Amino acid sequence: MPTSDVLRFDRGSDAATALALDLLVLPPHMRLARHCRRCASALPPRDDSLGDDGRHFVRCPYWGRTTCHDPVRDALVALLDAALGERYVVAERPGDRRVIDEWWERYGRGRLLHRPDIVLIDFDGPRTFTLIDVKTFDPCGATWVTRFHTDTTPRAAHHELERRQTPRSYFGPTGSLDPTDPLRPFVRLVTFSLSTFGSFGQPALDLLRDVGRRLGGHLPALLSDDASWAAFEFAPYARMRLSLAIRRALARSLRETACTDAEAAALRGRGAPPSDPSASLDAGPADDSDDE
Repeated sequence: MPTSDVLRFDRGSDAATALALDLLVLPPHMRLARHCRRCASALPPRDDSLGDDGRHFVRCPYWGRTTCHDPVRDALVALLDAALGERYVVAERPGDRRVIDEWWERYGRGRLLHRPDIVLIDFDGPRTFTLIDVKTFDPCGATWVTRFHTDTTPRAAHHELERRQTPRSYFGPTGSLDPTDPLRPFVRLVTFSLSTFGSFGQPALDLLRDVGRRLGGHLPALLSDDASWAAFEFAPYARMRLSLAIRRALARSLRETACTDAEAAALRGRGAPPSDPSASLDAGPADDSDDE
């Protein structure tokens, strides 16, 4: 049995919340807490109702993809550290941006339009950089459904992010590094897309499978405290851990954000942090670039 908490929800009630979100129904704890704490305090006033299905979070401009993105990124970094070694994994770690900042200043600034979440060193061969960009989203968002038909086309949102939005956010309209750049043969971009329902894009699956193959399919010793009989090979274990990470983060944030009628009334007019509608989980057609 795992001895760490990485394969557990923070609270037992969060598991029920995650299941309700999968079924597109109102989570149990929202029956009495029907308002968004962040929208309730917004100026000018915003509609703070969580709705009959509790899916206000998909379009809420105060959520932002970082609510789900950062826990997934951190979990992926931990998995890659254990599998490949920290010296080959350039990333932001809790309280420490030094390594990724140094890489960006040396190799990224002036060459890339977007700072990667993770860079794997020598993964594709000597002197190569494998850029990993983590994307989290909700394919049931109205924009995704309307513009990309995610209700009828499997992985439509994954494909849009992987084939168009992410390459353009890194390299511009061409979607690739300048042909005259000496690093072009040594740079590869991997869009690691993961929906709030735990569905992975093909590049993400391929990356985890490739790492697992290099480990002979086994879990590295550094993950022994987290091992489970349900997934004793690297790729299945990584999928299980990452899909739980996004669902756990979503359930936790919903628990912390929902508030009662009385709490919402007390919050109104106090002012909320700056909103960013383009960074919602339903930001499919938005320009995803994040210039540095």
